[in-house]
Amino acid sequence: PHPKAAVSPATGVKDSPALSPQLYDLINDIALALYHPPWMGVLARGWAAALEDLTAMQDLARARGYPLLVVLIPQEGAIEPALRDWMVHRRPGPPPDFSYPSRRLGADLARAGIRYVDLTGALAVGRAGGQRMYKVRDTHWTRAAHEIAAGEIADVARPLLGIPPATSRGLP
Repeated sequence: PHPKAAVSPATGVKDSPALSPQLYDLINDIALALYHPPWMGVLARGWAAALEDLTAMQDLARARGYPLLVVLIPQEGAIEPALRDWMVHRRPGPPPDFSYPSRRLGADLARAGIRYVDLTGALAVGRAGGQRMYKVRDTHWTRAAHEIAAGEIADVARPLLGIPPATSRGLP
């Protein structure tokens, strides 16, 4: 059920799992709470507190003349097929709604007038193209995911900062 080490096509280096299977399972069991409707109500206070904090950040940034851009980073289960399949079968009941966290926070941010970029779609496209977005049995991104995220963030941040759009993702 757990992904095994793989050779990175970008570097030719074997990606070694960073976490024990037990710790990795525990992290992903906790993450399942974000995707299951029975737990979503329990997390409501946390969502409200996060939005309050982000609104305060927006107010502080505006007062100082800076734009705020929030980046929504998907949990690995929303992107990596093997982990998603494992999570779907981990608990009985309705299947996890992997789009819920980004969809919910994105809607809350939009209502509050806070700019954001959601990396879920771009990372999913990268994964569908055959690139791993998360290191093997590790919650951290691969180089490919970092490159995709940097491009997506730059595309949204440039106009906020008054910087002309890049002619290509590889140029400053």
